[in-house]
Amino acid sequence: ADIQVLESFPAMDFRSIQLGLDDFFTPSSFSLTCNKLTPKLFPLPDVSEVYRAGGVAALEDRLIAQYCQTCSEACTVALNVNAPFLSSGCLSFLVLPDRHAVLNITIEMRDSGGVSRGGVDSTRRSLILRILKTNSAPILFTRSNLSLLEVSSSFYQYFPLLQNISAGVNEPTQQVTVEIAQVSSQSPLFQEPPQIMGDGLLRVMLLPFRTGTAMVDFLLRDNGGTDNGGKNSSITSVFFYVVATNTNPFSNFPTSLMVSENAGLVQIHRFVQSLIPGTGGELWQKLIFNTSLPFMSENLVVPILFDQQTCSSSSCISQICASSPLSCSSQFPSIDWNGTLTMRSKFNAHGSTKLLVQFRDEGTSSWSLRQLDLHVVPIPRVFSVVPCFGPIAGGSSLTVRGQFFEASGRRSMKSEIAIGLSFPPSHVVQSDTEIVATTSPGVGSASVVVKFSNDECNPGGNASNPNFCRATALGNFANFTQENMAVFHNQFLHDARRAENSSVVDVQDLQVAAIPSSSMYRQINLIMGGTSRIVNPTTSGGGFVAMSPDFENPGTLELPSATVKLLPLKFSHTALAAKVFRGQLYIGGSFESAELNVSMSSSTVYKDTFTMLGMIARYDGNFLYKLGHGMNGVVYAIEDFMGMLVVGGSFTSFHSAVRDQNNSGPLALWDHSAGDWLTIPGSPPLGVVLCLGATNSSLFVGGSFTFQSSDGKRIQQIARFDSSGSPLLGTWNSLKDGLQGGDVYTLAVVQEAEEKVYVGGSFKSAGPLPARSIAYMLRDEWYPMGDFDGSVHALAPMGGEVFVGGSFTSVNWRGVVLYLDNLARWRDGSWLSVPGIGGAVFSLSTIRGCLYIGGDFRKVCLPSQTRTAKTCQDESSPSNYQPACSSARWCLASLLSNRSAEAMSCAGQEDRVGQVRVIAEV
Repeated sequence: ADIQVLESFPAMDFRSIQLGLDDFFTPSSFSLTCNKLTPKLFPLPDVSEVYRAGGVAALEDRLIAQYCQTCSEACTVALNVNAPFLSSGCLSFLVLPDRHAVLNITIEMRDSGGVSRGGVDSTRRSLILRILKTNSAPILFTRSNLSLLEVSSSFYQYFPLLQNISAGVNEPTQQVTVEIAQVSSQSPLFQEPPQIMGDGLLRVMLLPFRTGTAMVDFLLRDNGGTDNGGKNSSITSVFFYVVATNTNPFSNFPTSLMVSENAGLVQIHRFVQSLIPGTGGELWQKLIFNTSLPFMSENLVVPILFDQQTCSSSSCISQICASSPLSCSSQFPSIDWNGTLTMRSKFNAHGSTKLLVQFRDEGTSSWSLRQLDLHVVPIPRVFSVVPCFGPIAGGSSLTVRGQFFEASGRRSMKSEIAIGLSFPPSHVVQSDTEIVATTSPGVGSASVVVKFSNDECNPGGNASNPNFCRATALGNFANFTQENMAVFHNQFLHDARRAENSSVVDVQDLQVAAIPSSSMYRQINLIMGGTSRIVNPTTSGGGFVAMSPDFENPGTLELPSATVKLLPLKFSHTALAAKVFRGQLYIGGSFESAELNVSMSSSTVYKDTFTMLGMIARYDGNFLYKLGHGMNGVVYAIEDFMGMLVVGGSFTSFHSAVRDQNNSGPLALWDHSAGDWLTIPGSPPLGVVLCLGATNSSLFVGGSFTFQSSDGKRIQQIARFDSSGSPLLGTWNSLKDGLQGGDVYTLAVVQEAEEKVYVGGSFKSAGPLPARSIAYMLRDEWYPMGDFDGSVHALAPMGGEVFVGGSFTSVNWRGVVLYLDNLARWRDGSWLSVPGIGGAVFSLSTIRGCLYIGGDFRKVCLPSQTRTAKTCQDESSPSNYQPACSSARWCLASLLSNRSAEAMSCAGQEDRVGQVRVIAEV
């Protein structure tokens, strides 16, 4: 009655098995309707005999007679014959779903002649009915869509989407495999392709700050085959919806603010700093600010410090406003979406109050609240100086930014400016917020002081407002001594003395601004950068940028001190390249983020964090700026070429200011005027650019790359771009078959009687000539300079010589081996040794008659007859070396007398200065 047969068994002899056809065929049935009630369904296990006797009509009559006896009204029968039966020689049947077998069906035929006198009226025939198996497709039972929240960082998420899989109907023994057939979306949403894990979980990693929709198609395949029209595979699609989540905005407010009275409409740009509406896509939201002033404070009426706005309704006339100003709307200070504070102080009114600032972004309706002290004082102000550093020789441009540098209305102001104790040869008041001055020679830190006096204060003028004549703004005056301040008074307050007809001016009469520049102006020699020393083995040291000399110990103008002072910048990884370009410091390396410590006052310092820098940034001494959205790889070199900055590294593309990704190869141009990236035509499509050098019209590029020049020649490791009047026009040329067997780490272009190009690195030959790690080119021919036993990382010409630094201990020149200690001198076609440097040298730079050395060393050895150590690094006697901060200096006077280099000191910041990878002249 119930037979179960596995489809994989061999064929069976059904002659010895009594089969119930019900196992494979849909049984016949009929529906009975009585008294118009709901029809009832009755199964008919076997209709063959009745059907054979009289057909459908006879069967229906029999069913009515059997089942309709209790009906008082008409009874109807609907017959549905499904079981196998013969009619007019036709075999009819309906197979049950998902059944397959080999059946032996016996068919009996009978005539009407009877069996008398031994007659035979019937015969039987058997036939084999094969119900063939067809494979059904596997099925994935899972949700059709999945909503995910936008993420701010990369991490794995796991979803149980693939744990309920059927091989098909009644196919439990089949094996099913699942793979991802396709991932489609309008914009990339995944950091890496989704992956199916062994336990049926789907692992995904979303790109930070990306939203949108993606469809993932899963391909299921079983091992049932496709015989007889079967299906062994299916596709199931799951939609991923990544929706944005709004995060709280962030901004930096000063805790207090001082503004000048009688200044008219005041606008303080970047009053609110670090405007961050949120993360990711929220960066395009705007911040909304709402400001207000309290009417009462500690039961005292707050003085009216700001001009009232005219009445906002026609029913509120000016007389009512004059008699009851609080009943009318007031023009309180306002802040726009980019952090600019706008306000108008009341004429001749000054005092203190509280400014209440509410802010939110466009994605929320809830407000955050800040409160700051607001002071109105009768003075102009200096906010900042840009850049905050300049050359010791002077002659550079200095921009002083602040407020109220130009008077409004009837007053005509004249200005004076002092940088430290010197007066610039010239300055121009560009606007109410900007003064541009030309600096004088100087060294160390200098205060920037701006004084404004009115023509009314001149002798014979109308001194009706002598206090106005003393309006002076000071920025960065924290390092002024009492003697400095006295000199300043004597220089700057002569107009005020005459106006008051007095011979004594109290120091406290000098009104100063309370929001000075965030850092002092410093005249320095160089900027150095690198990686900090790793104190904790479990953490990265990060990258640093420092200046020399230290402004607290600057030395003299003729000989600045050999000291190092860290800038308030800390990068996530190493700073590898630096260039001072038009008063701004451009820094490149392997970092993606940075921290900037900003001084709001002498006692307040806050930390500003910058993310997604893209390996390069610009620093003006006050603030750090992105260059577009940076590069997708490490920046190793930055060079000034024909008014633009050339950047080289291991990147393959840059991200423009509008976040577009542009393929550039390892070389790109930064146009500071347009504020965007450009490509150099014909640049190496792949490889790494490790060093750059430039002349008036040619750019030299070294590194690890191979490509074809414009004339079809093969270029290896070094190339020259000859400009046709613009860095965007020109041709690439090879340097005599290039360099083989290694990379180019450094190059130097020396303009003597003829142009020489010195190159150093790890290569083995220059063109066809053996040249280990160093060579030079003259008149399109390579000349070897010997064989070093290590790599050359830095080159610098000075005084007719070429200094070489790297990680080597000897050089073989024309069969003579000269033992060295990471540093050597090339003069008149031969090598000279120099006193030891206790570690690898990565950077050399010639600045104002001195050679500055940077690397990874803690010692600079002194010439001594008692030295027994093989290298300076191994020297253990303190009397034979100077402690060094991974940097040293060699000036011409020391070279002529063959004295050792002078170690650079970093005053307790040794852990922050690990390896010095780059030195750039200011």
